[in-house]
Amino acid sequence: AIWTVVPAQLVGWAAWRLGGPLGFAGIELARIRLVAFFAVTAIFIFLGAKGWLPRTARYHFAEGAMVESDV
Repeated sequence: AIWTVVPAQLVGWAAWRLGGPLGFAGIELARIRLVAFFAVTAIFIFLGAKGWLPRTARYHFAEGAMVESDV
């Protein structure tokens, strides 16, 4: 989910910025921004679930590895 923050905000900002010149205002612009936000979020959740983003792979301890406990 952390990967979605900046790209989704950039797309929302771009939709807001370009909405005026394209003739969108009010509720139409809000809907476009919401759809854009959800589209970017869905793309990044898909990429994260597939493990195509850095540091999204699960870490597994090797068998027999010692884990430090409260000392």
